[in-house]
Amino acid sequence: MTGKLVVGITGASGAIYAVRFLQHAAQYFDQLLVVMSQHARSVARAELGIEVGDGEQCAQNLLGRPYPNITFLN
Repeated sequence: MTGKLVVGITGASGAIYAVRFLQHAAQYFDQLLVVMSQHARSVARAELGIEVGDGEQCAQNLLGRPYPNITFLN
């Protein structure tokens, strides 16, 4: 792993692609900083049945398990 990656997730359709990208990128970067819009949270709820939430639980809720190197920013 190396470096830091900043990821922005918008409210476009295709929430599963954001999930898969974050799961894969977490293997290669020391730190991922994620900014997720309210529309993206709504799309995740509609398409995946996932309530993302806030704070430290975001990665667990969205990705299915904790990822210590992923930080969700509000």
